[in-house]
This record gives sequence, C-alpha cells and structure tokens, in this order.
Amino acid sequence: MLELAIMIEGQDGLTWPRWQRLAKAVEALGFAGLYRSDHFTNPEGPPTDALDLWASLTWLASQTERIEFGPLVSPVSFRHPVVTAWTAAAVDDLSGGRLQLGIGAGWQAREHETFGFDLLDLDARFARFEEGLTVIHDLLHGDRPVSFAGTFFPLREALLLPRPARAGGPPIVIGGNGPRRTLPLAARFADEWNAVFVPVPRFLELSAHLDGLLAAAGRSPESVRRTLMTRVVFGQKPGDIEKKLAGKSGDELRARGVVIGDAAAVTEQLTEIAAAGAQRVMLQWLELDAIDDLTALAEAAVAAELGRSPWTVRTIWRRSRDGGAAAVVPRYARCGAARGARRTAAASGGLLAAPPPSELGGGADLRHPGRALPARTAPPPAHGPSLVGGPGLAAATPATPRAAAAAGDDPPRHLATGRQGADPSRGRQPGQLADRHR
Repeated sequence: MLELAIMIEGQDGLTWPRWQRLAKAVEALGFAGLYRSDHFTNPEGPPTDALDLWASLTWLASQTERIEFGPLVSPVSFRHPVVTAWTAAAVDDLSGGRLQLGIGAGWQAREHETFGFDLLDLDARFARFEEGLTVIHDLLHGDRPVSFAGTFFPLREALLLPRPARAGGPPIVIGGNGPRRTLPLAARFADEWNAVFVPVPRFLELSAHLDGLLAAAGRSPESVRRTLMTRVVFGQKPGDIEKKLAGKSGDELRARGVVIGDAAAVTEQLTEIAAAGAQRVMLQWLELDAIDDLTALAEAAVAAELGRSPWTVRTIWRRSRDGGAAAVVPRYARCGAARGARRTAAASGGLLAAPPPSELGGGADLRHPGRALPARTAPPPAHGPSLVGGPGLAAATPATPRAAAAAGDDPPRHLATGRQGADPSRGRQPGQLADRHR
C-alpha cells in the first residue's frame, strides 16, 4: 500500500510561520510525513527566504507526535558528515524515532559558488559522497571508536556519544536515479532508495536494477524501501490547475512523472505509482501557503481509501484528554505482514485497528518489528481526522481532514500572499538533477 507524504523546498520562501503552519496541517490531515530540501538558494532567480534545515527539523521533532520527516536530501558538499550524523542522531531521539536521514552528493552550482563551497567535478564529488556515507553509516552503527583513512573525511578513534536510541540510528535515505553511481551506493548503504521525478515505467526499471545490485551485495530486495519524490500539481477546479501550470504542458510534465489534476486524476496516477511498488510518495508541494488545497488533497485520499483504493488506513491510538476512551487517527500506510499481525480488523468499512499501546509493549516501532522506540512521556495531541471505531473502540464522530485541521487552537489558513501561480517545474527539476542521475 502507498503512503502519502509532503515534500517542500526549504529555500523557496520558507519562514518560521509558514513551516509551523504547514507542519501542523500535515500532521492534522493524516499525511505520513513531511520532508524538505536542504539548500541555501534556488538555482536561479532572486534570493528568497531559506530556513535552515536542522533548526526546522529540531522544531518539528519536538512539536509533532506522529509524522515522519527528514531532508531530501542533505549534501555532504557543505555539511560535514560527522556533524550530520551527530545532529541526526539527536534529532531522531528527540522525535521518538521518526527521522529519515536523506544524504546526497550536492548538485546546485549557484549555492556552492555563492557561499564558498567546493562542488568538485563529478568523479570527485561522488568519491566524497561515498566517503560521507561511510562515515555516517559507521558512526551511527558501531558502538566502538571508528577510524577511517579517508581523503575527504578521515577519522581517528571517533565515537559519537550518547549512542542513538534506535539501533543504527535513523534510516539512511539515498535519493537519485543514476544506475552507474547512485544506485550502487544505495545497494551498499541505504535503508531507503528515493527515486526523483521519474515516470512509472522508469521507476520499475530502476527498482529492478536495484534488486540486482542488492543481490550482488548479499542483501535482500526487501531490505531497501522504495519511495518516489515527484511534483504534484493539484487543483480543485480546472482553472486552478491551469493557473499552476503557468503555460507549461501538462502532458510533458506527466511524462516526467509529475502528478497533475483534480482529485480523480491524482488518485488514478497515485494508484499507478502504488502498483509499481513504491511504498511512499513524497509529493513536492511548492505552494507553501495553499493549505486549503492541501486539505482538499488529503480529503481526496481519504475518500479513495474509504472506496477501497490501493491505500489502506493505518490507525494510531490516542487517548482522549480526560483519559477515557480511545479514538483512531488514520494514516496512509502499507500493511505488511508484520504490521497486519499486530492489528485486528475493524468491523466498519474494513478498516484496520491498531491494538492499544499496552499490547505493543509500551513503545514498539511498528516499522521495525522487534525494535523499541524511546518512551514518550506525553500522549499524542488530540487532533487529526477520526473515524468510527471497530470492535473494542469507542465510536468517534466521523470527521473530514478539513474539519480536523480547523479544530486546532491555531488552525492553518490559506494566505492571500501565497505563490498560487508558481511554476510547477521550479524547485528540483529533472534537468537540474543530472548529477544525481548517474
């Protein structure tokens, strides 16, 4: 089953109010995660606000309870891998084990030239990337001091303390489509491979190629999750879509893997992505202030789930404020055998009900059976869309994502200053990602 997450460009006008509003909305609307880029600037055009990656993720770790999050991706070209590993372990612990650590080689020439970082030629850049991955992997996975005779990042008896609460620290995500450079590194180091702006047929080809590389490395295909990051151009009315396309050809963008259309069209395209084996799709959302459209997108997904589409509702227990009956919060999630074994079928609509926390051992990590998460002292916040419960659940009032998002003390609202006419090809375009495709 396909998990739906949101991805934004952190260098394209992101401010604290926008980040906080968006994070609250993504959590309340039931999306699986919130991801962001790690850049100083856009590749062209006038400079805009760019909120620092790790400051924003630290806030997110402490102010949300459910969504997963992380960089897509953070480059070793201007972030030293030792500092990245150290920071990532701390932020992951702060979040209770929800960070996914996306690492990249670096690609954007403008920011490197502007701020004095060496991008390097392609061969040297990927050699540095490989060293960075080695350093991050070894520092997070080993409990003994690490020595490494690297050209770019040498280590001598290095040990990061405290050790990550999760064994091995946050999962490493490697993004890119290159069969000669990126995929072999994913086969060696990644817990998750994130394809970028590719249509379904190309995703299938690359995923099959990764299977072969994993087999050669002695790893099973199931050991690396398959996800996709692509742009979504969503509109509630035909005129909205045309405005966001800003003269671009929808057919040409779809051929690149961009998801375009109203609720029905987007549902159809996401169904195709799910059938190709993608376990999560990070939908690049350029309209940072368009919370109304984001809400409508979430409602479309919920409607598709209730219609028994390839999505399945994953439920997360939360206690009411008075400590009484529990309600369920839907999350778009794949129902693997390990997860399904921990759930009971609810009578209403074929939904799946998660067992109470006491039956999960007080802190089980459902993504990694047998692995425990750090204990959390506070219950999840009482917000998010709720559905009628099944056997053993108190019936909650049915609520749409829109109603859930509006129920908070500071509901996210659409701002008139939003870039509603944003060029859907901006941000991380296929043409600008050539160095990640090798």
